[in-house]
Amino acid sequence: MNKNIYTRLSFMMFLEFFIWGAWFVTLGTYLGSINFSGSDIGNTYLMNNVAAIISPFFIGMIADRFFSSEKVMGILHILGGIIIFFVSGITSTSGLIFGLLLYNICYMPTIALANTISFNQLENPDKQFPKIRVWGTLGWILAGLLITFIQFNYFEGIEKSTLPMKIAAIASFILGLYSFTLPKTPPQNVGKEVNPTCHISLKIC
Repeated sequence: MNKNIYTRLSFMMFLEFFIWGAWFVTLGTYLGSINFSGSDIGNTYLMNNVAAIISPFFIGMIADRFFSSEKVMGILHILGGIIIFFVSGITSTSGLIFGLLLYNICYMPTIALANTISFNQLENPDKQFPKIRVWGTLGWILAGLLITFIQFNYFEGIEKSTLPMKIAAIASFILGLYSFTLPKTPPQNVGKEVNPTCHISLKIC
């Protein structure tokens, strides 16, 4: 793996988890500030898990057979950025929960896509992938540090505001556009028979 590929994949992984870290941690504080009950907050966070269950159907049964991973990733991040930006303006319980479900349906598949794009470029995944994946962890950490920096220097009430979701939306747009420049990763399972049982068990066949 040459340095150029390493840098490009590392930046992709950094943004992938920066987006998630920007809004996910502070969401509960924001929801409490707009009078969501404890159960409503729990249900809102549950949408992340529901989307993680639904997303393999899209990736394993559609994208993995018909479309290049980098293009699907780009479209999903741009669409997700639009959705979470508009969701930040919703205050009704049902509307916000449903909006975040739609957002997470767009976002959760991109984790698998980022891994697919990375593995497709690696000669020795066991040794090389951890060096790329660690940038995702750094992205999550930096997102939290950015929120903290803004809170202590510019906007004390940031955790009770929609700004973290808007930061995630901006980062999502950036990664969406950037995804179209990533190395070409053609569909991995063109022509293979669809196995619904496999996808239900969260495997990509």
